[in-house]
Amino acid sequence: MTIWTVLRFFTQRTIFDLVGQQVLAQQLLHGGIAGAGIGITNYLPKLLFLYVPLHLLPGSPRIKLLLLTVIVNAATVLLLGLVLEKLLQKFSIKAGAFLWIGLVWLGAIAGSVFWVQFTNSRNLEVAGGVFLLYLGVCYLEHPSWRRLTAIGLFGAALFFADTLQLYMTAMPLILYGITLGVRSRTYRNISFLSAGLVAAYAGSKLLFSICVWLFSIHFVQNGTGASTPSVHSLIYGAANSLKALVHLYSGAADARKLRELCNLAFLATIVLACAYNIRYKLLPRRLLLLIGYVVVVNELLYVVSGQAQAAGTERYLIMTAPALVLLLGGMQASWKSLRKWGLATLGIVVAINGIFLTKALVSSSGHRYSQDSHLVSVAQYTANNPKALAYGSMDSAIPVSYLYGSGAAPLPLSCSGSHLAKNDTFYSRTAYKRRERSTHTAVAIILDGSTITNTPSVCDQAAIISQLGKPARVATTNDGSVVLLYTPRVSSKLQY
Repeated sequence: MTIWTVLRFFTQRTIFDLVGQQVLAQQLLHGGIAGAGIGITNYLPKLLFLYVPLHLLPGSPRIKLLLLTVIVNAATVLLLGLVLEKLLQKFSIKAGAFLWIGLVWLGAIAGSVFWVQFTNSRNLEVAGGVFLLYLGVCYLEHPSWRRLTAIGLFGAALFFADTLQLYMTAMPLILYGITLGVRSRTYRNISFLSAGLVAAYAGSKLLFSICVWLFSIHFVQNGTGASTPSVHSLIYGAANSLKALVHLYSGAADARKLRELCNLAFLATIVLACAYNIRYKLLPRRLLLLIGYVVVVNELLYVVSGQAQAAGTERYLIMTAPALVLLLGGMQASWKSLRKWGLATLGIVVAINGIFLTKALVSSSGHRYSQDSHLVSVAQYTANNPKALAYGSMDSAIPVSYLYGSGAAPLPLSCSGSHLAKNDTFYSRTAYKRRERSTHTAVAIILDGSTITNTPSVCDQAAIISQLGKPARVATTNDGSVVLLYTPRVSSKLQY
């Protein structure tokens, strides 16, 4: 997991999603974040409890973020192991080497399972989702008001930080409880559990409202709403979901195809072993039921939501990963005679991943951060032209603001339908106003090369000139990116 984190920091460019909340943490400590926009899946507790303390520590912003990301990723794996071990105990299975080596394998393929270089992504929340499953299983086994209260309070915090956990874990948990209720012909426990989860959802909405009132922010709903899927799209999505699982568990292609083949062969071995266990009833039926609901519900939601139609969305199936490790840990007790062979195979797979990943990391260390050369050029240009009010793309402005400070960063713009607009995602409108009211003699529109792009929209020079008029002059940054220089009055033509 640590190798993956450092490798991705070395080889991939810094984009606004990587450091957006870190910039908000800076602004929160220096004037507030009023008017800023944050996604509904916001991971906001991290901003308050991780990024604000991080900003107060001395040192390089890049190194601090790298170290924090390593710690968060390591904590995710450790917490997953502890919770999965407890969960196996609820099914009378003593966790052993299969579970923990399985978690090491999960760390070895983390490049395709997690957004490993993003602290502001679904990592600790995955462990939180599994812990909610554990709380739910505990309640269904031994119901009490104390456990139900814990589910309501923890669920509210989890659904607030990561709304998708409502579907990824709460829905499978409810289906699991209903199935147990049908088998036992008593629905009291699942009724109270469902009520507790509904209360948790209501509590998360209350937390959203409190944050809007307290910080004067707004939450941005991505997309325009789901359309009714057609039969053809469902069939196409189902086929793509299988491809997505292959990509998810291949381990990413950053460190040779042989790793991918090895990981997929191991995945096929787990599937075959699971089929054998099901055929001969070697695993507790309730455990298989819980794992099955998690996998099936996440797959169905992935297809029905339309995510399966888009490329690079396989990480929305991330909750299948702890389910797979849970299955692997559960098989230890049923394979006593083959335990040594199983552990040896698992160890070989982990070793192969470790060798190739270490080689990739060493190879990339010589040209680390080379993808961020444009950010360096933007920061140098704004530092050398302090009298110009600079604007740039979100993928330049927000990373430069984090890495070099807001004084060296342009204000963020986005492109929508060949039209430039101010963008307050991860950026306070208060900070906008403060910068725009400062004394300046020119306005600089810094392009990324020759465009500002928010896929699929592209604002090239012709589109920008059509919107803002002919620039007073044209300059370039050190890396050759175009800078359009206008009089200060052009700021009024840029709106949110």
